[in-house]
Amino acid sequence: MGTAALVNFFTFWIGVVLLGGDAVNGRIQNGHYFLRSHAHLQEVSAGIFIYSEIHCISAMVGMVATMLAVVWFKSRRA
Repeated sequence: MGTAALVNFFTFWIGVVLLGGDAVNGRIQNGHYFLRSHAHLQEVSAGIFIYSEIHCISAMVGMVATMLAVVWFKSRRA
């Protein structure tokens, strides 16, 4: 699980760099879809926006699940 979450996170990060931001920090305004990175907005298609939103959420959930698993396994050893 940890390896998959790490690979997912890094592919998400590469996507953010290549696309110019992510949808979780972006916005939809007047039917236009914008990814955001820092203060920069990048207009994208609805499909790219939805992809970015799903990938961002899955990357964050995967990393949190991995951290919780590490804590759980370490607590069982103690």
